[in-house]
Amino acid sequence: MRLSTACLSLTSGLLLALPVMAQTLPAAPVPYHSLSKSRTPPAVMNVTVPAVPQGAVTVDLYGRDYEGEKSTSESQYDTRVQTGLASRAARSGTLEGGWVVTDVTGQGLVALQLRGGAKVEGAWRSLENTNAYNRSGLIERIVSGDNSLRIDYAGGGKTYQLDLQKESDRRWQGVLSDSTGGKTPVTMTAQ
Repeated sequence: MRLSTACLSLTSGLLLALPVMAQTLPAAPVPYHSLSKSRTPPAVMNVTVPAVPQGAVTVDLYGRDYEGEKSTSESQYDTRVQTGLASRAARSGTLEGGWVVTDVTGQGLVALQLRGGAKVEGAWRSLENTNAYNRSGLIERIVSGDNSLRIDYAGGGKTYQLDLQKESDRRWQGVLSDSTGGKTPVTMTAQ
């Protein structure tokens, strides 16, 4: 009996303490900000941007040159780059670049990419809407005169010869011949 009296007194003690604990728990979920006692936001340090000193140096005062004087090796490098560019421009010639050969209706027949000055070389690509193989390749031979130009290339089982006369700086007129005997009047224009 003693044990049961002790259990009863412990149980009654817990039951009496239960309403006190229930009063300290919230009835519903509480948002985080309401848990703090003060509702003011936390203090942020006052960060100020330092003032620009009087007489500060601006970009315009540098004359847009930020690096200052070049060293001897930097000047020599710049000179070599400029000399190389000038040499390349001198070697390029008037045929340098992309060209399109069209017939009298303006239909593109072949595109050419030429390179070089005294010795011109290049590649070609057919612009005709055919499903034939070998629609591009390297140009086999280019012979240029003062006002004349001959370009030979092969593809699709045929050989082609383009004979042109200079009209203006970036325009040539002539005939495109193929190995089957076909001849087409053409114009070659720089792209």
